[in-house]
Amino acid sequence: MKLFYFTLIFIIIYNPLNANFGSPLRPTKDPVDQYIGVLLGLGQNFHYGQTFANCPDCVFNNGVGFGYTFGFNYERQLNTDKNKLSYFINYGGLIHLSNMGYQSEYTEIRDEVINSNNQTYYSPLRYKHNSDVSISRAGIMPYIAYYPIKYLHLRIGLDVSLLFRNNSKQTTELLDRRVTLPNGEVSDVFIQTSPNSTRRQYALTLQDEPISDINKIYPSFCPAIGGNIYLNEKLLFSPSLAYTLGISKLSNNYAPYGVNT
Repeated sequence: MKLFYFTLIFIIIYNPLNANFGSPLRPTKDPVDQYIGVLLGLGQNFHYGQTFANCPDCVFNNGVGFGYTFGFNYERQLNTDKNKLSYFINYGGLIHLSNMGYQSEYTEIRDEVINSNNQTYYSPLRYKHNSDVSISRAGIMPYIAYYPIKYLHLRIGLDVSLLFRNNSKQTTELLDRRVTLPNGEVSDVFIQTSPNSTRRQYALTLQDEPISDINKIYPSFCPAIGGNIYLNEKLLFSPSLAYTLGISKLSNNYAPYGVNT
């Protein structure tokens, strides 16, 4: 399984004072721009591949979830010579905590055996299967940013994250509560968890445990495009649209399985 996601990232950046004191023999140079900032990202997680659960033929595809990112970044200008291309290039890095969770569901129709008045009948019943996967990660991402104009930047980075918490919960729910049998009888239906049980149960939790054989280290490729809004000489507001593409599987037990954000 792999995941991918789009994230709208908001960064408030502080540009500390860079003072260079010159002399007649050593003229003052242009200060190197450098920034420290706080980032908040909100976006969508997309699951691709297949997620398997602890029930026959339960396979989930196309999961979607709300994602968020919180962290800090540092960025520095590569060169102060305006005649060189490197003047428009910055390098930096960020550290972050992110959520990569997602949910998926599907409806299945099964022919079930129904016993009534010492007779056995088959009736199609509808079941709804739900998968809720939660994944938390902490990562570091070195990056390079290109500023073609003052108010626009392009960024490319390589993120390496540690997956420190994960869980996969799968439930199934019986959608039908009553069926009409071939003999015309109307019968109530429910999930029977044991042969002698008379408890009327309509939903079961089939799995609630960590993802098996998950890869703790998860690298991803992270391009972004954003704008630069200068609030004053020291503060910069930088909204950007980021795309994170996982470049490895989340788990070795499944077919290509991951989350992009």
